[in-house]
Amino acid sequence: MIGIYLRVSSEKQDEAMQLSAIKRIITEEEFKNSRIYKDHGITGSTTERPDYQKLLMDITSGQIEMVVTYELSRLWRDLEEQSRMIKVLKTLNIELKSATEGTIKSEDDRLKAGILGAVNEHERARLIRRTREGIAEKKQNISKGKDTWKGRGKDKKPRKKRGSPK
Repeated sequence: MIGIYLRVSSEKQDEAMQLSAIKRIITEEEFKNSRIYKDHGITGSTTERPDYQKLLMDITSGQIEMVVTYELSRLWRDLEEQSRMIKVLKTLNIELKSATEGTIKSEDDRLKAGILGAVNEHERARLIRRTREGIAEKKQNISKGKDTWKGRGKDKKPRKKRGSPK
């Protein structure tokens, strides 16, 4: 069976584009013989995502023969987890395929995936730093009376950091 993994970080996004791209790189028969794992509104920097954990269980129980995702950053934004899981997939002879990065099977593919994983982890760290710096500056301006704090609004929910049932 093929495990198709989809993930978006915010509640306002959807997985339709990822699924369309995946359907272009696998056959109709492969798609019929697949299970979709989808984590919605959860960061990729944590492994505590409900469907990611289900995918891992199905991988280790031998139910999955190929993992397909839109891009590796959908599965991982943590280089250590990515490296560990790519080794597990290799050991279990499970193919890893990405709509944007291709199939990860050779040493060169794993090197490329490692570089991309480092870039993904670095970008996550930069985003966190920029957000913290922006908030700190905003608070400083508020304390000086130069600005006011506006809430996120009633229609906006905080982003989930850890996986939780809907």
